[in-house]
Amino acid sequence: MAGEHRRTGLALPAALSEVHALFAEVAAAHPGLTVEDVMRVETALIELVGNIVEHGRPSGGVRYTLEVAVSPGEVVAHLADDAREPAPGAADHDMPDEWAETGRGLALAGALVDELVHEAGPTGNRWQITQRRTGGTPG
Repeated sequence: MAGEHRRTGLALPAALSEVHALFAEVAAAHPGLTVEDVMRVETALIELVGNIVEHGRPSGGVRYTLEVAVSPGEVVAHLADDAREPAPGAADHDMPDEWAETGRGLALAGALVDELVHEAGPTGNRWQITQRRTGGTPG
């Protein structure tokens, strides 16, 4: 796919800033993307990376790789980690009730984008986010 952008690192709180920096790079490199498309994918990834930071084991020792590719029709993000325990899948989580203080992250991520796929394996987790472009220009 054209327009690939990548970040790797340890799943520490600073990783959230890296996601924001990556999407600033994506938006600058692809001025034809709509703000809505960028925000949907970025927010979904913030939720996923935040869960890796908070719940990944061993704490502070989980590595992640994030790749974003932009094509004329869609934005696709791949997120992988090497956590020792499988993460729950987004399909496994319904939105909690309105008074719940936690538990919205995976449900929100899945609701924001057109497709969210999760695969857990012995070497970590793999996520793919697909967002069809809602407008803008192909660049």
